[in-house]
Amino acid sequence: MSERGLDLVGKMPGILCAKVDAIAYMYRDEKKTVLNFKSSESLLVGARSEHLKDKRIVVAESNDKGEVKVSWSEIFIG
Repeated sequence: MSERGLDLVGKMPGILCAKVDAIAYMYRDEKKTVLNFKSSESLLVGARSEHLKDKRIVVAESNDKGEVKVSWSEIFIG
């Protein structure tokens, strides 16, 4: 298993991670687009915000007609 991280030069990945509130791994799972904030040995992600910590959140989903429903309400609350 290979590590998935930020493909940046030198110390930039560490500097960027220290300055942002959240980093997620985005992937497709069949008809869903998912943001994964759960860190693991092979995935360098995470979040400072409690509502994102250790979560997998579906932000988009398509149906058989090709219609796409997008919702960022679980990411940007308030």
